[in-house]
Amino acid sequence: MGATFSGNGFLQVQDSTGSLSCNGTVSDLTVMCWAKLSFPSNLTLTSSDCMVVLVNRITGSATSSPYAYLIQFNAGTGNLEFQTRGTSGASAPLILVSRPFLDRWYHLTIVRASGVIQAYVDGEPVTPTIDATALGSPSNTDGMSVGGWTGYRN
Repeated sequence: MGATFSGNGFLQVQDSTGSLSCNGTVSDLTVMCWAKLSFPSNLTLTSSDCMVVLVNRITGSATSSPYAYLIQFNAGTGNLEFQTRGTSGASAPLILVSRPFLDRWYHLTIVRASGVIQAYVDGEPVTPTIDATALGSPSNTDGMSVGGWTGYRN
């Protein structure tokens, strides 16, 4: 299934149980998705623009609200990136795809096991891994968003 969002459109999935998040600081979690970036010809991106692919938040702030996974296109760097935020801080952005091709599908997998996060693109591991143990718990019951989230507009 594919989705195309125009303007500020995005999809939200409620999750009152936290099943779409990471439970605590050491629980295991695997997130997989297919992503393809396309931009309308009349769109002008600035260096502060980001396009959210997938995040386990519906509301809150990217700078203070915990999330186990945020996959986004960063217009400032031109890269497809992953980041996680716990109660004690956030990881540095991990480059999943440097300067991704437009209109090409990428298979993205994020595996969190025993506090270590390993990313894969098209089945190949991305280096470095992320030691998430010092970041605190990314657990939340705020749901999941595809294409953006309230409080963090792209």
